[in-house]
Amino acid sequence: MRKSLVLLFAFILCASLLIGCAQKDQYSVYQYPVHPGMEEWEKVRGDHSAMLEACKLPEEWLKADTASLLGCVLTYPLLVDAFTSSTFKENPADYLAKDFSGMKELLSRDDLTQTAKTFEIDKLEFYSENQKKVASHMLTYLQAYPDYPTASAGN
Repeated sequence: MRKSLVLLFAFILCASLLIGCAQKDQYSVYQYPVHPGMEEWEKVRGDHSAMLEACKLPEEWLKADTASLLGCVLTYPLLVDAFTSSTFKENPADYLAKDFSGMKELLSRDDLTQTAKTFEIDKLEFYSENQKKVASHMLTYLQAYPDYPTASAGN
C-alpha cells in the first residue's frame, strides 16, 4: 500500500512538472542555437543561406500563440536584416517575411497589432543591447501593421 502511494505521488509530481514545462509563455521564447557573438556564427557569417538555415525557427514554434511567436520574431538573430536590407518602399516586416517563416506566420495573425501593443519587450532576453534596440524598432512597426506608411503609399 505504501509503495503504491509513493508511486502515485511520484507520477503526479512528474506529470505536473512535464505539463508546466510544456506550457510556453510569451517571455519564454525559442532560444536560437546560433547568434552573433558565438563561434558558430562566425563560421556561417558571410553566407546568407547558411545564416538563414542556422536561425530557422522550428515548425512547432510556428503554431505557438501570437505573443510567443512575437517574442521569437523579436529575438531572431537576423532581425537587423529587415532594416539594413529593405528598401524605403517596403515595410521591414514584409521584407523579413520573405526569408523568415516566423515573421511570415506572425503577419498572418489577426491579433498581431493588439498583441504587439501590449507586448512588454523588456521581459525578453537579448544577446546584445543593439539587438534589443532593433527589436524595439520592429515592435513599433508591428504595432501599426499593416497600416504602417511606406514611401510608395502615395504612388
